[in-house]
Amino acid sequence: RDPHPGAADGSALGDRTNAFLIETLKPRIDREYRTLPERANTAVVGSSMGGSMAVRLGFSRPDLFSRVAALSPSYQNTLAASPGMPDFIRAQRPPMPFRLHQDIGSVERIRDLGPELLARNVTAVRDAARAAGILQRMNPTEHAPSFLHAIDALAATSPEYRGGLTDHAAMA
Repeated sequence: RDPHPGAADGSALGDRTNAFLIETLKPRIDREYRTLPERANTAVVGSSMGGSMAVRLGFSRPDLFSRVAALSPSYQNTLAASPGMPDFIRAQRPPMPFRLHQDIGSVERIRDLGPELLARNVTAVRDAARAAGILQRMNPTEHAPSFLHAIDALAATSPEYRGGLTDHAAMA
């Protein structure tokens, strides 16, 4: 039983949202604010379903993003799609440096899906990123004890883990 209706036909992958982010929002932010718009300074971050969308966007457009963070990602929708998220990632070869952060709580639940399935999905994506050439030190996965599926996921992670999103030295 698919907990994410629309996943099999691709409608739950976030392609329209991601197109808006890269075609409309990012250019507007770069135009109206003093940003460092280059790939080396640009990350995409999402939580839950947005985490899986961020991973898909980051790996689809590594010309724009050098960092991706998926906080409590909900990969169930993209695992049912064709190709599934791990297969999609394995087929990519993002230019280096490229960094993928993921976190997952040890007691997370999404609807009736338990922590074992969610952790297995995150591990499958981590392993696929390694197969795509992203070194382990650039591909950490943090399992936060007693952590629930929540928007404050990043706050529960270690300072070293959070630093990889913004620290340019961590990208070297």
